[in-house]
Amino acid sequence: AAVTNLAREAGVPLIDGLAWVDDDAFYDGHHTFANGAVQFTEHFRREALSPALSAHANWSSALSRAGSRP
Repeated sequence: AAVTNLAREAGVPLIDGLAWVDDDAFYDGHHTFANGAVQFTEHFRREALSPALSAHANWSSALSRAGSRP
């Protein structure tokens, strides 16, 4: 709850990646084997990075259009 509140106060998305990696892809509960790193990276790209970059591109494009108006 505290992290959720902090993210809300900061105006940033909270991304829960706990389910992104299969339990057997960890070798000690915190560190993944190579296959776990691939699982995490693919989920991160698809569910966090791509949407953030897309939102940034849309925002930058809107700013550029607004700046080019007379």
